[in-house]
Amino acid sequence: MNQLDGAVDNEDVIVIATTNRVEVVEQALRNRPSRFDRVVSFGTINDNCRRQMLEQKFSEVSLSEADLRYAISATDGLTGAQIEEFVNTVFLHALQSENSGCTNTSCAEKPVRLSRSILDAALAELQGSKNVRVGYQTAG
Repeated sequence: MNQLDGAVDNEDVIVIATTNRVEVVEQALRNRPSRFDRVVSFGTINDNCRRQMLEQKFSEVSLSEADLRYAISATDGLTGAQIEEFVNTVFLHALQSENSGCTNTSCAEKPVRLSRSILDAALAELQGSKNVRVGYQTAG
């Protein structure tokens, strides 16, 4: 904080900080003028942006329009990073599902097909990981 306050010479230095959880940033850091002069907040991603993001991420796989709409709705309120994690988890579940009865070469050319059950499994896994708290806890 001394460096942010100018106690140390910081000529030609710009500090940029990011967080998804501003409420856990120490009050002394976020509420004193001159530490951070500008705060830029980004809201949640709207339906159209989520559609574009998911269409791009799922462009190489088979996904019905109904299941795409379901994924768009189910990801409401998620950040871009969480949607990226969701997509990666979908692909992991799809590969496990598709490859359950495959030999080394029997499934190599099969297109990846996504289903509602795969989307639901990924959403459940993502929801579980959102509930995990990382950080310090005090003894009670």
